[in-house]
Amino acid sequence: MSSGAALLGWQPAVLAAVRVRFANNAGTAEKLAAEIQRLFRYLVAVGVLDWLDATPDHVLAWCWAARRRGSGRHRRAKQATARNRQWAALVAFEEAAKLGAPINPRELIGKRIAKPASAAPARPLTDDEDRRARSHADAGLVATRRSAMLALSYAGGTASEVAAVRMGDVDLDSGTVEFSGTAARIGPLDEWGVETLWRFVRNNPPLAVGALLCVTDATSVSRAAHTVTVRLGHVLKDAGLSGRPGVTARSFRLTTARRILDSHGIEAAARFLGSPSLDNTATSLGYRWGQHDG
Repeated sequence: MSSGAALLGWQPAVLAAVRVRFANNAGTAEKLAAEIQRLFRYLVAVGVLDWLDATPDHVLAWCWAARRRGSGRHRRAKQATARNRQWAALVAFEEAAKLGAPINPRELIGKRIAKPASAAPARPLTDDEDRRARSHADAGLVATRRSAMLALSYAGGTASEVAAVRMGDVDLDSGTVEFSGTAARIGPLDEWGVETLWRFVRNNPPLAVGALLCVTDATSVSRAAHTVTVRLGHVLKDAGLSGRPGVTARSFRLTTARRILDSHGIEAAARFLGSPSLDNTATSLGYRWGQHDG
């Protein structure tokens, strides 16, 4: 495909490439495809007929563009929506560049849109919230990847760490999981976590020692952590906990960290979280220095 081809002429090939890239996540693929089609229509509507005409300003204007709501009124995109659109644009441009488009994908999307500020920082779950989350780990009776993700999160793994766990990293006999990365460490599985992972292993085809436990090997690194976060968010939603101040996917690991703080102290809690900062750990767990002193 020549660099001078009309912009819309690239759309079918880009959409096909995106669907192949996300073949293991049909829902994400279709959402991306819909956004990318809107992006191409927008660019053409504002006079961008060739890749050489496209600028970061065009892309950012699309990211923040208002859309008609059910009431008929147009509203400027929220920050989270704009950020998601920018990611869709990046995916489209990455695939277009592979196909020969004369563009630099990361430059063309413009200045990165920041994550929206959270209404409240993540916090540990209360005992009641904890029970509800565990009871909604799965929609049915069979343990799924979602429940495995939850068990590993309670063991202290971040989304990216959970996504990277392989079958050989888990020792159900000792109740531990080995997390790799910059904060490599051994995480403790509680009784519920061990039982949940046993059920998951029993009810699924045998996994090789080197097989990823919670995502498929075809899932890209950039999407694996997102997949874990989304699935944990589904647990919170099904348990009726989403929307509560400070309750996020991070709350699961903070819940265990808070118990470790109470039983073994702030240093142990920081090691559990893989955090080099006692101050950051204390802030995350609502701990005040000296509150446990005699």
